[in-house]
Amino acid sequence: MSNKEVSFCYSSPGRFIAIRSQQKDTFPDGSYTFSYDTDNGISVAESGRPQATSQGQSEVVQGRFSYSAPDGTPITVEYTADENGFHPQGAHLPTPPPIPEAIRRALAANPPGLDDSDYRQPYNSNPYRRY
Repeated sequence: MSNKEVSFCYSSPGRFIAIRSQQKDTFPDGSYTFSYDTDNGISVAESGRPQATSQGQSEVVQGRFSYSAPDGTPITVEYTADENGFHPQGAHLPTPPPIPEAIRRALAANPPGLDDSDYRQPYNSNPYRRY
């Protein structure tokens, strides 16, 4: 489809949204790109390519999408996806709070000990019986 052609997609309260532009390319090596923009402000772009890994073949993808939230806030997400998972980035995405300084000091003061994987608890086949 060329950029000059207009097509429509269905939006859930029963109205149609025009697709302003749409592009899609696939290549013999398995890589691809696509993008589209709609009349209601949605914009999407993605590219991907196959990649050989130690466990076989996987896909490496980079992309972004943007739209306006119901309250009018612009939302933009940029992402990568590969054998290690989906990694989104966006100003609106929650982030974990910083570790409080008292806990950071307590963790630093802990003496090095056994790795948790070396800890073995005796097996109790009867959960009602205590040793």
